[in-house]
Order: sequence, then structure tokens, then C-alpha cells
Amino acid sequence: MSDFSISGDPSRSLLTAKLAAKLQLGAGEQRWKKLVFEPGDRLVIQYPNGELQRARLKLKPDKTHADLSDPSDKSWNGYLTLEPAGSKVLRIQGNANGVELSANLQLDAASFPLTSEPYHIIQDW
Repeated sequence: MSDFSISGDPSRSLLTAKLAAKLQLGAGEQRWKKLVFEPGDRLVIQYPNGELQRARLKLKPDKTHADLSDPSDKSWNGYLTLEPAGSKVLRIQGNANGVELSANLQLDAASFPLTSEPYHIIQDW
């Protein structure tokens, strides 16, 4: 992810106090490091400390807008606007917990072990 920025009051948090405590994130550590779009309306947000927030991403029929929510904290929500900005770049703009944000996402399939390295499945009987 590159060019991640939030606008407005810098003291505002992208997370509720409940989520920030659960993820062990301080005020300056709430920048999104990676987003992983998973099947079934799921989004995983990775933070700089490695913690993962599993959110719900409800994609609108036009596939350019999505609503965000977190099943573990009903008071956290947001929305994203998704816009292709090249063959491997997705520009996002939106809001999380009332804070405006924007970023450019770079497709990085090579950093995922299942797509970049051999793997073995071991089953115990």
C-alpha cells in the first residue's frame, strides 16, 4: 500500500477505543499496511504492528463502492470507493470510524506464500 493518508483532525482515530485496545494499537499506529480482499464479503486489514482486523466488506452492485463493518465491534463502520488506477493499482478513498482516508493499493501476490513458494499438505490420521 502506498500513499496512505487521512484527512481532517489528526487526533481522530480510524478505530474505536474497543478495537484499538483489542489490536494493541496506539494513536500513531493505525495506518493500514495491507488489505486482503477475501471471498465471502471479507476484508483483512493489516496494521504496522502485524495485527489483523477482520472486517466485513459489502460490495455494492456497481463494484466500485463498499460498506465496511466489524462483527466484533458494531460501532465501527465505514465505506470505500474503489477505482482502478492501472493494471496492478487500485485507488481507494473512503471513511473509517468517521475519518476520511485515501490510498493506492499495489497488487502484491508474490508476498503470499501460497502463490510464491511450494507448499506441502500434511494430514495426520
